[in-house]
Amino acid sequence: MNSNSLEGTLSEAHFANLSKLEHFYVTSNYELKFRVGYDWVPSFHQLKYLEMGSVEIGGQFPQWLQTQKSLVWLSLWNCSITGMLPKWLSSFTNLTILVLSGNHIGGPIPELSSRLESLYLDRNFIDGPIPDDSLCKMKGLSYLDLSNNRLSGNLPHCLGNLESLYLASLSSNQILGPIPNTIGQASNLDWLQLNNNSITGEIPYSLQNCTNLEVLDIGDN
Repeated sequence: MNSNSLEGTLSEAHFANLSKLEHFYVTSNYELKFRVGYDWVPSFHQLKYLEMGSVEIGGQFPQWLQTQKSLVWLSLWNCSITGMLPKWLSSFTNLTILVLSGNHIGGPIPELSSRLESLYLDRNFIDGPIPDDSLCKMKGLSYLDLSNNRLSGNLPHCLGNLESLYLASLSSNQILGPIPNTIGQASNLDWLQLNNNSITGEIPYSLQNCTNLEVLDIGDN
């Protein structure tokens, strides 16, 4: 049901008999709202793919998702979600795609699945340092977009150890310090955006090893 002109409100009643639901796609239905109770427990427990981009959810991160441990793909961009990312997201060990762009999410980035291949948290109010421990475990991470937040601290040294990393956009934050020399080990890197931060020091010589690099933006530092 993606990219239609659906309108109105989705409620608990719409899902009452969908006990075997595994895929649910309603992205880009701009007049559609999703309203369920805070303590709602859905009849389904094997949801794997959920796409609700640009559907108005509002309020804090949906508590009912805590019951969906099989999630592989979670996309809730531009959903007017507020508050902080819950710590229980770390229990989603099968999650490979997480897209939460363009919400009103604040607070730090919690521990996330080490299986993530795409992580989009851009255009929020997320603060604190980029969590080295969590990020360094994401060996299959290809797409990382944390731009337009309030992240601080240094760039993680393990960025270069993410051999699958293709895109890294960390622009428009409050990141300090140098670009780590290990960045040259990210041989598949095609897109690196670090502009509009407070990065200091020299461009590491090792960056010449990123032979696939097509976009490098380090302006306004």
